[in-house]
Amino acid sequence: MDQKGQESAPFELLVAVIIMGFVMFVGIYAMTSLQKEQCYNETLKTIQDFSRTLEEVATTPGHITTYNLAFPSGCGVGTKRQITVGDREVYTEQLFLRAWSKPEFCATKCESSGSLCVMLHYVLLEGQSVTECVSIPPDTVFPKLPGGTEGCTDKRPDYELINVRADIPEGYYLFQNTSIPSSTNPVICAYRRVSS
Repeated sequence: MDQKGQESAPFELLVAVIIMGFVMFVGIYAMTSLQKEQCYNETLKTIQDFSRTLEEVATTPGHITTYNLAFPSGCGVGTKRQITVGDREVYTEQLFLRAWSKPEFCATKCESSGSLCVMLHYVLLEGQSVTECVSIPPDTVFPKLPGGTEGCTDKRPDYELINVRADIPEGYYLFQNTSIPSSTNPVICAYRRVSS
């Protein structure tokens, strides 16, 4: 009987090691999935808050507000890679504002009955992105240069005027609606604090 126990010990040890390896694999997979879900949810909340800020500014001529855009750390790959989203070349970990002119897409994503909708799009990793509808007119103007008829003043050296339709990097923002009250097309000056 003692000999039989010694003969089966290596087999039992092998089975225990296999089971332990499987449990570790499942545990690591579950932790990775949980981290991805947490990153997605935190990124979505950041983009929703940013969207509400843009909506608030767009609806009130003369309104000025600030927003600190910071995405959760450790969620991306750390290095930007160029990929294609629709008909546009973008980079991972890049946020941009875009007007879509596809009625079926707008109806599905934004519950919009119009043929145009505005969305914030953030690419976390290839194959994983966050999209948020922004309830502002599609023809909202975001001037690229200070001066001109839009009323965006030069706030250098502290702030630079940026084009939010191209790329919205992390940073501290100052938004100013310079529209005249009777205008149907809001004009929003988007300034980003210059790093010192």
